[in-house]
Amino acid sequence: MASSLRHSANIALFLLFSLASAAQLDPNFYSCSCPNLFSTIKPVVQSAISKEKRMGASLLRLFFHDCFVNGCDGSLLLDDTPNFTGEKNAVPNNQSVRGFDVIDKIKAAVEKACPGVVSCADILAITARDSVVILGGPNWNVKLGRRDARTASLSAANTNIPPPTSNLSAHTIGQARCTIFRARIYNDSNIDSSFDQLRKSNCPQSSGDANLAPLDLQTPTSFDNNYYKNLLSLKGLLHSDQQLFNKGSTDSQVRKYANKPNKFNSDFVAAIIKMGDISPLTGSKARCTIFRARIYNDSNIDSSFDRLRKNDCVQSSDDGNLAPLYLQTSTSFDNNYYKNLLSLKDLFHSDQQLFNKGSTDSQVRKYANKPNKFNSDFVAAIIKMGDISLLTVSKDEIRKNFRKIN
Repeated sequence: MASSLRHSANIALFLLFSLASAAQLDPNFYSCSCPNLFSTIKPVVQSAISKEKRMGASLLRLFFHDCFVNGCDGSLLLDDTPNFTGEKNAVPNNQSVRGFDVIDKIKAAVEKACPGVVSCADILAITARDSVVILGGPNWNVKLGRRDARTASLSAANTNIPPPTSNLSAHTIGQARCTIFRARIYNDSNIDSSFDQLRKSNCPQSSGDANLAPLDLQTPTSFDNNYYKNLLSLKGLLHSDQQLFNKGSTDSQVRKYANKPNKFNSDFVAAIIKMGDISPLTGSKARCTIFRARIYNDSNIDSSFDRLRKNDCVQSSDDGNLAPLYLQTSTSFDNNYYKNLLSLKDLFHSDQQLFNKGSTDSQVRKYANKPNKFNSDFVAAIIKMGDISLLTVSKDEIRKNFRKIN
């Protein structure tokens, strides 16, 4: 009896902490642990933009470039280490992304107010919002609760971040270097002639690589819809920008945003909130390096599930790629975990051992088929374990210094 109860408690405890980590992002995540978070960050952002208007666009861009590489996890901020090469020198980032010194100041201020509480990933999200608002753009509630990556991926940064030569990307604020837009002004035909001459005057064919030009001709340091008006006039600075209005499927969208600034603002807010939800580290996912042995070595695994996981976790790379811990309901407290075990679809070797022709098989079947029994046993086990102290090991963290892991 005691052994059975201990086993029930072990299973219940595992699920309890998995569920707690899998909580969804929430704008009020730090309302108790760091109540002055927003008022701590915004003055630093305001000061940086007051000194240099371009910095607002740079801080917003940091958030974009972070989220496009394995999700919004702060990996962009990490310096190189002996164990991995960071993302700062990836082709789309090298001599391009900037503002790290501002994030340094923000992190220092937040650590002073709330030591060891707020992730760098969340700081990037808040800083992006504040930058947009300070530059005259819309406001929104930032969803929070991300944790920081303990590694970075140079290869993913090179692959996932859209280059300026790609089709369909948009930039409403900021500046670009001559080397980035030279091909546009010397090769493209869908460009206004006077605008073309203006840009060529500061970007010769064989020199001036670092010379800057605004992405938005009319209001380069304001967040507004004039960028789309420029596209209608064939005055997009980058090839990828002008492709948005080039006799294609997105022409109507550009016209809409050029004529309806409120629609642009509302769609931008919806899009950036959705981007902020890309693969956040909240504890509900595991890295390839943690479950690789399971999918390449174990035989007690469903073949389709095995192939699915191998797609994003090859044998010799992709250590930082993520997979959900639970297939069906990763953010709900229910008994689907046990159903996954019955189907041989669990991500970890240690979990699948609960259903592997052993003494605990019957218990797994019972919980898979009787959710009320699982719930009642869980409650009894948690009450009995109330005084037990636990040591837990996390594969993510809250970084004290944004440039390196703790």
